[in-house]
Amino acid sequence: MTEREFGPTGAYTLTDERVSDEAWRRISEIVGRKTGIKPPDEFRAALNDVLAVYRAVSFAAKDAATLNQLRRDLDAVHNSALDLMRRLKALDGNGRLLMSVGEPDGFTGMLDQVTVVVKASEAALEKAAQYRTGRPIDHAQRSMGVYLAEAVVAFLGPDKVTKTKDGLFDELFSVLYEEATGKPVGDPNTPARKALKAWEESRAILPKIWGGSS
Repeated sequence: MTEREFGPTGAYTLTDERVSDEAWRRISEIVGRKTGIKPPDEFRAALNDVLAVYRAVSFAAKDAATLNQLRRDLDAVHNSALDLMRRLKALDGNGRLLMSVGEPDGFTGMLDQVTVVVKASEAALEKAAQYRTGRPIDHAQRSMGVYLAEAVVAFLGPDKVTKTKDGLFDELFSVLYEEATGKPVGDPNTPARKALKAWEESRAILPKIWGGSS
């Protein structure tokens, strides 16, 4: 089994996955019925990667912190970054000179790096504050939907991803979710809508996992 790094700084590891023949038969029937075209073999290969994304994110989420703990951890990172910035700015000229030794971008570059952490942790805190307590977000399900949308655009056409209820995307989402989990998704419309919203918001920064990705 081969493994590939995926996501920011290789946060996840993709393993080889394979869409079953039965799932592919159902997917081919859906695509043919909805679009009138036969899905290419490259689309099946892309769906293998979509399954791999689901597995990788699911594995990473197994030990995920509670929402309250996540907020505390992010707050600690943010406060530590702010404190480090204050301490760096408080250094006199000699201290700044010594800190710059061996640093290609000098003291200013060092401050810029800390600023990135301050801003990133602040943005993460704002996002975490929007999360509702109670049922956690199913990031694996959402990530699967995001990359399913990418695969549809890349190999079936940019006009094939629509928000139509019970449309092509919803039906493909249902089959792939059942393939990934072994259980039906129930009403696919709600998770499909959330996945498409996440896809629209993140297309510009999505890490690529196949050559045909747009």
